[in-house]
Amino acid sequence: MAKRKIWIDCAKVVAIISVILCHVKGTVYTSDIVRALGNFSVSLFVLLSGVTAWYSLKKVQTKNPFVIQIVRILKLFGAYALATLMYHIYHERTIVPKEYFERLIDFDITGPFYFFVFFFQLMIIAPLLVGWIQFCKNKKHQVLWHVLSVVGITIIATLSIQFTSIRDYFGGSRYLFGGTYLILYYVGMLLSAVGCLENGERRKKYCFWVALPMWIVWWVLSGLNLLPFDKWLRDLWGNGVNPPSFNVILFAIITLFLAYSVFDSLSLHQSKWIQSVLKAFSVIGKATLYIFMYHMLVLDILWDRAFYEESLLIRRTITIPLLIVTPVIIQWVIHKSVGFLGKVFKKNE
Repeated sequence: MAKRKIWIDCAKVVAIISVILCHVKGTVYTSDIVRALGNFSVSLFVLLSGVTAWYSLKKVQTKNPFVIQIVRILKLFGAYALATLMYHIYHERTIVPKEYFERLIDFDITGPFYFFVFFFQLMIIAPLLVGWIQFCKNKKHQVLWHVLSVVGITIIATLSIQFTSIRDYFGGSRYLFGGTYLILYYVGMLLSAVGCLENGERRKKYCFWVALPMWIVWWVLSGLNLLPFDKWLRDLWGNGVNPPSFNVILFAIITLFLAYSVFDSLSLHQSKWIQSVLKAFSVIGKATLYIFMYHMLVLDILWDRAFYEESLLIRRTITIPLLIVTPVIIQWVIHKSVGFLGKVFKKNE
């Protein structure tokens, strides 16, 4: 596995833990300072998706990138449809086809599924964004082109929030391209394109010592609700939470650089213990889609158990580990089942 892939997988673990922290307030903790650690959750995922989209699509030369993206969307939709079915069966204790398909189209069988509405749109336009960044890179004054492009993307995102509405979906999913999530997706691509996330020990050290204090300050001030930018931009970007405001966007970017500087440096360390930890993080990082899709189902199952509801100690002890490990096992079972069925079909041909 490439070193870059290791740090990206580890950063995904940070993002998914942040997502879980959002959803266990009141179950595991009540502090607003702790809750602020969940502010960058989905935003960091979108930022990382932009990073990986650049790395994957820039290599595409012989195939149509739009066809590749459509195939990826269909695979992702299949995983989403299966997860929706699992929630439906658990809550209804049976399959009601009409209700299942309604929930599938509404993306609302569980709160986090709003994400897919705008993420599918971002995946569709990803080749266009990659092509535009490549175009800007070939210009004489490419820095100016990139700056103007970010300004243009920001204007498009703002107009999306002001003038578009896609049904009555939650948060950023109700706006074309997710509103300000578009900014994060584009910035993720751009950071990859201009080499901000490439190897370089001195660069990573500077990055760490700049990002760490910024991250701490941003976290604490967010938790205390002392950052003013959300109030300034409320009329343009909504409530500042979803879709993300300037506060959240910058928090996600700072977290990205901090994760890059830490995990990419550790990936070069010779310690077997550190490498083992990174491999474990990488396994979890590869399963973050399934953790994202199934952690709320695990939480629903836990809350249906009397021992869980009655004991705060048990909730604080087992909740987060189970919300991570159980979906990893679900992913393993699904992949093994698909592989087995694939072999069976090939034998019967």
